[in-house]
Amino acid sequence: MRAALLAVLVGWPLGGCAQERPALSSCTESLTGVWTTETGQQWMLLEGKGAQRGQLEGYPLFDDIAGVPGSEVSPRALDLARDAGDVRGEVTRRYMRGSERCDQKAPIVMTACRGTTLQVERREITPPVAFAPCVPGLPGPMRHETWTRH
Repeated sequence: MRAALLAVLVGWPLGGCAQERPALSSCTESLTGVWTTETGQQWMLLEGKGAQRGQLEGYPLFDDIAGVPGSEVSPRALDLARDAGDVRGEVTRRYMRGSERCDQKAPIVMTACRGTTLQVERREITPPVAFAPCVPGLPGPMRHETWTRH
């Protein structure tokens, strides 16, 4: 039952084989699915329907909790939208220290979508310097990655 529900939610067939997706010719096509970075990390991208069409969400399918002493840290989440031929948005990670919350954000852009790959540019998220008020850490380095669709 759980496998059937998961298959319906993410659009996977119920057999042991994944459905072959057509090759991408641009970032205007559906990017829904599992994508693997060059370092082997897997991300699930989900595209909105109806009024949310053109909006995408992304979630890590790996242990994405970066420990910060004295804080609770959430996995990163991607919030993306199509914009003039590319897909851009933010990567967000929430840091909590007791009841104090500090959301750190960094830009992400998918600059090319071809065949079974995405060209991704993103900044690393760094922990906040202080809580209450939230003082963001310095932005991490820009990363250029190739993500491959399963």
